[in-house]
Amino acid sequence: MKVIILDSNTEYSTRVKYFMEKKHPMLQIFACDNYQAAKETIENEKCEVALFDAAFDSIDAKELAALEDKVAFSFFSERNEIVWDREAFCKYVPISELYARIISLYEKKKNRILKENGKNEESESAKIITFLPICGGAGSSTMAATCAIALAKDAKVLYLNLEQDSSDTSFFASECKKTISDVISMLKTKYTDAGIYNLLKEIIAKDTSQRYANPDYVRGYRNIPDCLDFAPNGIEAMLRIIKRQFDYQFIIIDTGFIAGPFLNKIITLSDSVVFVSNGSDVANAKMQRIRRYFEIIGQNSQAKMPKEYVIFNQYYGVKDEAIITRDMTVILRIPRFRTDDKQHISSQTVINQVLREAAAFDVLK
Repeated sequence: MKVIILDSNTEYSTRVKYFMEKKHPMLQIFACDNYQAAKETIENEKCEVALFDAAFDSIDAKELAALEDKVAFSFFSERNEIVWDREAFCKYVPISELYARIISLYEKKKNRILKENGKNEESESAKIITFLPICGGAGSSTMAATCAIALAKDAKVLYLNLEQDSSDTSFFASECKKTISDVISMLKTKYTDAGIYNLLKEIIAKDTSQRYANPDYVRGYRNIPDCLDFAPNGIEAMLRIIKRQFDYQFIIIDTGFIAGPFLNKIITLSDSVVFVSNGSDVANAKMQRIRRYFEIIGQNSQAKMPKEYVIFNQYYGVKDEAIITRDMTVILRIPRFRTDDKQHISSQTVINQVLREAAAFDVLK
């Protein structure tokens, strides 16, 4: 839950932020000392609760009404008093009491009870889109990264590279040193949701390399053997926490096709799966077998299976495309890039080329 505190006493708001987030890690506190910054923060960060010091009671009636339409709102002050016909509670109360007041405001606004562990069922709206290669060298990772960049132009996107030999550094960059391996290490212990949440806040990085748009991402496995320790219940727990505690609209998973319980779990958790193929005879034969594999997973798990899409990359054409892509949507048909011996086509060049057709990924929204 995101909470904004507007108070000209920055020492007070900074201390509240520190102790509140330390004791209640499911809360994210934003501290502002001027009204305009507070308005922008509420809008940009989609805050759910707002606490304004009573000194800011000069806000006009229309602005106050607009504010209360967006967030659970209350004034607070150095003593209990009435501001704008509302009871302003005392700011100098124990953190536990302030937390209880915040939760009460939220529950009253949402007309629902917030679970003790901080999970917000209403926030589980992030769509999980998984990219799978049909054959080696099809460019599945490049297409997954391109999709993340394209969707990040208008939405908040998280890219997760779960390949054994991750390739996220080919597309994204940040100064964060921690990786998905750190999450796996914690998942092997007696972890708590709050512990995983706090770790994710540390390792989710904002990309700084792309010009078109910058999705958030988590660096891939530090060492290849780490992927063997990522259990199906571990990926389910991590994705559940991300969906409930972060406000992503899309989670892009880039993984290899290695049949087994881990991949099965990702498939059943996904809203959409995008196959990436070059359309060769070998790839087409593999696609038919993989789609049969999906049917078996659906029959055995009785789970709702994801919608299936395909991207043809390095594409020359498929003789019987209608048969191969039955019940699937073709997102893109990307021809093979032709070069001479002196020219090298980088992943970034391909991304830039595909982004010219970025609207093609809108079908996944």
